[in-house]
Amino acid sequence: MRRHSSEHRLGLFALYLMVRKTQMIDRVIDLLVEQIHRINAKSKRKVIRDISREIEKVHGKERLLAEIAVASMEYPEGRICDVIYPVAGQQKLSAIVKEYRSKGALDHQIQIRMRSSYASHYRRMLPPLLSVLQFRSNNATWRPVLDGLACIEKLHKAGKRFAAEDEVPMGAIPAKWRGSVVDDKGRVNVISFELCLLTQLRERIRAKEVWVVGADRYRNPDEDLPKDFSERRETYYEELRLTRDAEAFVAEVKTTLEDELRQLNAWLPTNDKVRLRWGGKNRISVSPFEPASEPKGLIALKAEITRRWPMTGLLDALKEAALGTGYLDRFETAATREVLAPDIRDQRLLLCLYGLGTNAGLKRIAGGLADVSHDELLHIRRNYIHPAALRAACTHVADATLGIRNTAVWGEAGTACAADSTKFGAWDRNLMSEWHARYGGRGVMIYWHVERQATCIYLAVEALLLF
Repeated sequence: MRRHSSEHRLGLFALYLMVRKTQMIDRVIDLLVEQIHRINAKSKRKVIRDISREIEKVHGKERLLAEIAVASMEYPEGRICDVIYPVAGQQKLSAIVKEYRSKGALDHQIQIRMRSSYASHYRRMLPPLLSVLQFRSNNATWRPVLDGLACIEKLHKAGKRFAAEDEVPMGAIPAKWRGSVVDDKGRVNVISFELCLLTQLRERIRAKEVWVVGADRYRNPDEDLPKDFSERRETYYEELRLTRDAEAFVAEVKTTLEDELRQLNAWLPTNDKVRLRWGGKNRISVSPFEPASEPKGLIALKAEITRRWPMTGLLDALKEAALGTGYLDRFETAATREVLAPDIRDQRLLLCLYGLGTNAGLKRIAGGLADVSHDELLHIRRNYIHPAALRAACTHVADATLGIRNTAVWGEAGTACAADSTKFGAWDRNLMSEWHARYGGRGVMIYWHVERQATCIYLAVEALLLF
């Protein structure tokens, strides 16, 4: 940075701070969304566990109802103790009543448990979060939620535990929350009101009905549209083959979903590869398919590659990719100056990437070579290899892979689809390691990218560093 003029440095610093600000706002929103989900999920699990301990589920209620109906029709003038109890005892009927009442009060019990957890621990973080985040919405339907967030700040400053109905936007309270938020005297419980708003806020943020000023992933959804969307709306809808009739669009999606669910319902009992379990952590069991036989052309291609380049090592492949794509140029020094010759720098970069990618380590790589030391490799590791440069190099290699293929054989490049990720545990020293709240702990996320059955890019643990 010292090599640049003061104006250039200030401009770069401003850009860096702007990007970091959006990233930090996104992280804060992620924290808010995850904590709300955690409160709800933990409370629901505890309530269901407590209910299952206290209440014995009654099986065969339909058969029992039929027997009671038959007995009532045969003896319409008889007493309950003489007609009904011989068919269904008082103890069994009492269990049915308890089961029914427990189901009706499930939401209310979950809300009570959520309130206890929120008030005792999580509530202290709400005022600081609301003071740094500015929520907006382009839909007037969710205006009461935003008004409720502003009302929460006022109630916090006033230190109130209860508020009158005219002090809060009652339109922000759904029907299922009324019993928990508003008491018998018509007062609004402030803590329950806050929790009610936060649960709605989480859903609306995830659906982009509510957005946050200054965020990137949670920015105004209108910014995701092309700049000329208003003028070329019809053209874009035609290119996407979408109708502008919202009701027709929803009806078509609903019909498709119902048809697919009916097919699944009819197909699932006859499929021996899929089983639904009643207990355990993994309720859906899917048996792997038998591996398909390799195409004859692929077998011949592998044989020819093996004949031309037998026993090719990973380091040779890494070097060949560097010579063919130039991805090493994506690794720029973080130091103030660079005195290494380009060929020496590239050699040490390849050795560092090889050592990190294979998990062999820099000491072991340096120990097998006479012309490079561990300190020299460590210098390259600290000054050149960082997550941003690694992602840029991976992107460069992937683009080169897609660009070099023969379109006469593989066709034109299309849209690649990524499968759901799989988490692999990794140490903090791994450049791609990150904390994941959903899976717990640090690790790297592995994805499959498939594009029209022509290209499959698999980011495995080693491939995160070896491309």
